[in-house]
Amino acid sequence: MASVAKEFGVTWATVMGSVRRHGQPLIDDPERVGVVTGLGIDETSFLKANAQHHIKLVTGFVVA
Repeated sequence: MASVAKEFGVTWATVMGSVRRHGQPLIDDPERVGVVTGLGIDETSFLKANAQHHIKLVTGFVVA
């Protein structure tokens, strides 16, 4: 978000608002995915552990 905001000369909040306005109707549409025949799940280290926090992980889903 930050790099896109910088490129367009707007704030992070402006970019995030646009993403939400575009993405929410997609999330709300139950037909957006269709029939699921396969599901892939991947958990990836997002941020390494250090003295201030534990490891942060992100889980991604791929629908086929």
